[in-house]
Amino acid sequence: MRISPLKPNCGLLASGIPEFCLQPLTLFKNIDENEVSKIWKQRNEQNPLLFDGKIFCFYAFYSKDNRIETFGNFINYRYVVAKKTVPALLPDFYTVGVCGASVLIENNIPNFCFAERKNTFIDSQRTVLIPSGCIDE
Repeated sequence: MRISPLKPNCGLLASGIPEFCLQPLTLFKNIDENEVSKIWKQRNEQNPLLFDGKIFCFYAFYSKDNRIETFGNFINYRYVVAKKTVPALLPDFYTVGVCGASVLIENNIPNFCFAERKNTFIDSQRTVLIPSGCIDE
C-alpha cells in the first residue's frame, strides 16, 4: 500500500468514501511540550474563548477504487494552534474540515446561509457556509 504525502494548497486531494484509520501519533514523540504550552497560553490570553478540545487531524491518505483511507487521530487543539504559530515546531498534519450548505427559500428564491467565524484562532473572521467546522472527538 502506498501512502500519499500531502501537499499544501493543492486543491482536491481525493474524492470517494472516507474511511478513518486511527493511528497512534508517533509523529508527536519529540515535541517541546513547554513551547506548545507557552504558545497556547499566549493565544488563550488573546482569545479566552479558545477551547482545547480534541479534533481529528490526518497526516496521510491512500485513495483507491472510490475509497479514501485517511490516517490520523484526534489531537488537542493546542497542537493545531502551535503548528499554525510556529510551523517548524511540529511535524506536518492537517485538520479535517467539514462543510454543508443550508438553503433558505424566500419567495421561491433560494438563499445560501453564511456566517462569519468569530472567536477562533484558525480562519477567524472568514465567511463560511453553514454548517462548517472540524470533526471533534
